[in-house]
Order: sequence, then structure tokens, then C-alpha cells
Amino acid sequence: ITYKEALLLFQLPRTIGTVEGEELLANIGRFGPYIKYKNKFYSIPKGEDMMTIELNRALEIIAVKDDRDAQKAPILIGQYQNEDVYAAVGRFGPYVQYNKHFYSLPAGTDVKTLSLEMAIDVIQKTDAKNNIKTFDNDLSIKVLNGRYCPYISKDGNNYKIPKDINPIDLTYEQCLDIVASEEQKSKKVSKSKKTTSTASSKTSNKSKAKTTKK
Repeated sequence: ITYKEALLLFQLPRTIGTVEGEELLANIGRFGPYIKYKNKFYSIPKGEDMMTIELNRALEIIAVKDDRDAQKAPILIGQYQNEDVYAAVGRFGPYVQYNKHFYSLPAGTDVKTLSLEMAIDVIQKTDAKNNIKTFDNDLSIKVLNGRYCPYISKDGNNYKIPKDINPIDLTYEQCLDIVASEEQKSKKVSKSKKTTSTASSKTSNKSKAKTTKK
């Protein structure tokens, strides 16, 4: 960085203009120059100078980013089995979100025109492919094939299956036992963290008290 460039940094953040009573500020951060407006941040494209960028151009950058974000935002397309079904575009392409699970859509799918029927078809086919076992008396519990290993799904939460158990042989009662066991472990870990945090806080307070006495 040159001496001249260093002096310019002292002029930051730079006010570009005001819209609807909110200032547009140009500044530089960890990932480069940006515009800040209404507590949102917009990267300034490479090759554009944050010290000379004008209000109209800044508003163009903001509009493009807001439009792109709006296209990626989940769209509620209906309900299936009393659960909301959403369609959106993520990092790896379009997908359907349902009951805390994500279902990939074919590349190029327009989520804005995706029908509920098409979304349900994707959900059903993916579940059929991933399903190892279901129980007619309780459809909230499923034994599924995961990306890394089989697991039990209950009410949108996932539970590990012990390595010495064959997923296909699991009974309904065994699934309930595994769910209960995993939830109990989770509670113990959470309680342990709270106890450790409390003990650490008491130790810190004692240390402060001793320092104060001195």
C-alpha cells in the first residue's frame, strides 16, 4: 500500500448519498470494498473505485444483489401431510425443503413455477429410494439411508444407529429405544456443559474476589 492510498483510508467510511433517510456508505472490509445500506452489505465489483463511486451506481449494485437474494429465498408452494413445502435455490442448485429435509431438484428447474404436485413427486421418489424401513403404526419414525450411513428419523430429527445393529432388522421398539437413548445422551452433554460453565464462572468470581482483597 502506498502512502497516498494509506491517506485515503482515513477518509473511510465515505458517504455516497442518502436514500429514504438512510446513508449509503462506502468502506473496505476483510473481503474488500463494500457498500453499507440499511445494515446490509454489498460488495463493490472489482475495478470500481469506492472513493469515486456515485449514488446511482451504488443503487444499481444494491438492486442487483437484492434481486439475486430474492430469487434464492425459499418460496412456500403448499402443504403435504400437514407440513409446509418450500422451493429454493441453494449453493448446489434448486431444491425442495420439507419436514426439515432437503430434496434436490433437476438442474435448471425454475422454483418460481414449480407446482406442489411436482414437489411431492420429488419428495416421494427420494424417500422411496432412501427408505430402508417404515412402520405403519407410526409414520413419524423412519429408517433411512444417509449420505454417510443409515440413521433413524423421527419428527425431523436424526439419530445414529449403533454399528452392531443391521438397520433392516430394526423393530419399532428398538427404534424408540435408540431415539430415547440418544436424546438422554444429548441432555447429559447439555447439562455437563452448563455445569462446566457455572463452575468456570464461580472460579472466575473467586479469583476476582481475591484480587480485589489484595
